[in-house]
Amino acid sequence: MIRRIFFSAWNGIEINMTREVSKLVNNNKRIWIKAFILFVVLLHIGPLIVSASQPATVISEWQMKWIASEPSNGSSDRLLPDHSGWFQTAADQSEQPPEDTKGAWITFKLPDLAGLKTAGLYISDLSSQNIEVYIQGDSVYSSYRHYPYARRALLIQLPNSASNQQVLIYLQGNPDKLSIHKPLVIGSYDPLNEKYLHSVLIDVVLGSAITIIAVIMLCCLLFLHKSIRPSWGALSLVILSIGLLIISNTCLPYTDDGSFGALCFNLFDLSSNILLPTFCIFFEIIFGKGFLSIIAHLKRAAFVITVLSFAGFAINLATHNRYYEMYYSFFTLLALLFLAVSSIIMVVVLIRECLKRNKDAIVIMIGLLAFASTVILEMGWFLLQGQQHRLDFWKWGTIGIIVCSFYVLSRSIYRNFEKLTDYSRQLEAYSSELQKSEQMEMVSHLAASVAHEVKNPLQVTRGFLQLLGGRNVASHKNYMGLAIQELDRAAEIIDGFLDFAKPQTEDFKDLNIEDELQQITSILTPLAQRKGGQIELSAEPIFIKGNSTKLKQALINIVKNSIEALPQDGKIEIFAKLFTDEAVILVKDNGVGMTESELKRIGQPYYTSKENGTGLGLMVTFQIIEAMGGGIEYTSQKGQGTLVSIRFPSANVQKKPLMNQTS
Repeated sequence: MIRRIFFSAWNGIEINMTREVSKLVNNNKRIWIKAFILFVVLLHIGPLIVSASQPATVISEWQMKWIASEPSNGSSDRLLPDHSGWFQTAADQSEQPPEDTKGAWITFKLPDLAGLKTAGLYISDLSSQNIEVYIQGDSVYSSYRHYPYARRALLIQLPNSASNQQVLIYLQGNPDKLSIHKPLVIGSYDPLNEKYLHSVLIDVVLGSAITIIAVIMLCCLLFLHKSIRPSWGALSLVILSIGLLIISNTCLPYTDDGSFGALCFNLFDLSSNILLPTFCIFFEIIFGKGFLSIIAHLKRAAFVITVLSFAGFAINLATHNRYYEMYYSFFTLLALLFLAVSSIIMVVVLIRECLKRNKDAIVIMIGLLAFASTVILEMGWFLLQGQQHRLDFWKWGTIGIIVCSFYVLSRSIYRNFEKLTDYSRQLEAYSSELQKSEQMEMVSHLAASVAHEVKNPLQVTRGFLQLLGGRNVASHKNYMGLAIQELDRAAEIIDGFLDFAKPQTEDFKDLNIEDELQQITSILTPLAQRKGGQIELSAEPIFIKGNSTKLKQALINIVKNSIEALPQDGKIEIFAKLFTDEAVILVKDNGVGMTESELKRIGQPYYTSKENGTGLGLMVTFQIIEAMGGGIEYTSQKGQGTLVSIRFPSANVQKKPLMNQTS
């Protein structure tokens, strides 16, 4: 009783806390939205304010030359005087390289750096797997990557003697991607360094925060209930993959030309492969399989694409990135097509759910539209620009889908918690009714025992009174007759007690064992879950003759005893099958089991192994099953569980002609 009061009080406190948090979030929703928008605006305006406060020279045009051979270090002195092949280009222009191009030279003239204490050159966005920078024929910077990632940001410190000198930059890699996409900025080194760090740290901080949240969620997965783990785990992997995508899409990890940069390069492909199927799994858990199981088919398609992508990724690694361009172009296009198709399908499913006034669908639709539109537009622009565009804006769309998905998952967990609480209240009420029923059965059994014991001496007394009435004088015969009439009335009252003590055959009707067991399983599943166990049902549509209320009472007694005997993570299996002309119900558990001496006393009046038991539950159960023409048998071993076998005469034989007639 104390434990029940404690759990009831704790459930009430937890529900109130959840409701208060929900009210707080709802009441301050506009404040959170405004704060987020202000945060994003400040992140993007901050660098502009810093750059505006420091004078800098911006170079938006330069000369470029394609080369068909890979020059060695120091070859700039030989190429620079040769003016053939050079052409003018700018940051917003995309040049098509000729065939057999191996690299490119870019040259421009530095301004006067006399007014700068320490000068720097900053290029925020350029594409080149390998790069060398020369000033007056001397190498001032070089970077060589053994993995085919071309995007980079460049910040170098210029020597004091570099004023008005010609700068020569050698780019080497995929010819279609060799380019400088943003204007060159030359100015004081410290402000440029702040601008560079600000541009890369935004993505790193954002991606790291999302990744940490996902890792914490995955750790919490160990302590959650089994029913919550699939949706929680799927959303955790979605958030983890998004966080890793953001981190691996920044320039900062690739400042390391060695193994760390290669790890981040491969991490981007792995994360994108995980994102597609995990989000489909999460969507299916929240909204179901959809019309004609279209979400389930979409999930299978995502798994197929992921398997193919992993196979291509493995082949690419095994061949040392020999087929990277083919692998990258094919699976980028495939992912874009799948994302477009899946977004359309999910939006259609969400529209159907929105028409049903499903609030979760409305929230997810907002986040999905924000994410999908951002990704599709940016990926389309990425392909139109010949893969020269830097993917930056999609990460802000991911925040929308993460927030909306987490909100929906929280609502789902809260609804399940409320449902479990309601089940607990209903179960307590049902247990109270069951206890009253057991008490009535106890009174019934007592009445039957008393009536049986009293009826025999009353019959004997009546016989003697009849005998004396035949011998006495006429004046006493009237009194004898009255005494016999009273004894007959007492016998009728006792027969009424006997009728009350057993179920009447006229109350019997056709019962579907499958339906009865499903109702019982639904009633007792919450109780089993609170004990850390589960109930599995496998039943056939079998018919018997009996009383539905009495049958439920008997079976609930049996299953409740199994639940109370379960260990942590225990399991109860219920089977119902038809064997020839008998309906057989099996209730199997992996509980503590019973000894042989305990088995012999099963069903005896007033025998119980429970502290608060009356010892009449199983006795009543045995009587109900016997009154319905059935039999019950217990088999058990200590520490290995218990098996209860219940047999009833089947009514399926009478059902078959009716089915044939209707067909």
